[in-house]
Amino acid sequence: MKRYLVLGILLLFPLSLLAANVSTWNGVADSTISTLNGVASASIGTLNGATWNDGDGGGPPAYVGGNKNTGATPVVVTYSSTSGNLLVAGCESFSTTATFAISDNQSQSWTAETRLVGTSHATQMFYMQNSVAITSVTCTVTNPGGTNRAVVAEFSGIATSNPKRQGAQATGTSNAPASGNFTVTDGDLIIGYAFANTLVVGSGFTMPAELTDGWEGMEYKINSGTTANATYTSAWNEWSVTGIAFIPQ
Repeated sequence: MKRYLVLGILLLFPLSLLAANVSTWNGVADSTISTLNGVASASIGTLNGATWNDGDGGGPPAYVGGNKNTGATPVVVTYSSTSGNLLVAGCESFSTTATFAISDNQSQSWTAETRLVGTSHATQMFYMQNSVAITSVTCTVTNPGGTNRAVVAEFSGIATSNPKRQGAQATGTSNAPASGNFTVTDGDLIIGYAFANTLVVGSGFTMPAELTDGWEGMEYKINSGTTANATYTSAWNEWSVTGIAFIPQ
């Protein structure tokens, strides 16, 4: 009987050690564990009542920081990021013929969303998954307008390959800028990038001061449900919005 009691205590001991933060399992980092008792680690939400970090060593998506700049082309945004995170950038120009190219000081290849053209402006959103550490992002504008803008944001806890789940884009002439609905998964990171006059963050979203100048703005939230829509309000009836859902690690 004593042997069985000791065995039971030993079996439960690792669980009690890990209950507060399950980032290792019997001394093995969760980033190296792909299955646990035949269950894919990415499908494990809790373990012995504690949160399991989905086999990646990280937590849920989170905003890390960002910056913006306005000026003549090229528009350089200074920002120092952490390796392995998602970078998202937006470019805007008061020119309907403006086109954009994004680059960083480490010469990475960014993914470009479709360029949007409004009545008097153009915008485009870009992202770089699993980025190396950078110190600046440059938006080069061809056929620029009188004012050109760029914004960069960094997020942790995002899938390091194929991170985009779904997205939507729209332009319009109302006082309610919105990307339109798109299908997502509960817990996805939703990021919106918009241009309008006196831009105000949408309900449920967060738009830090360093990500907006009142004309362009980048907002984010952790989605609840299976539908998302990057929404804003504005004082001017010309706008463009791109919304993207990014997959958590």
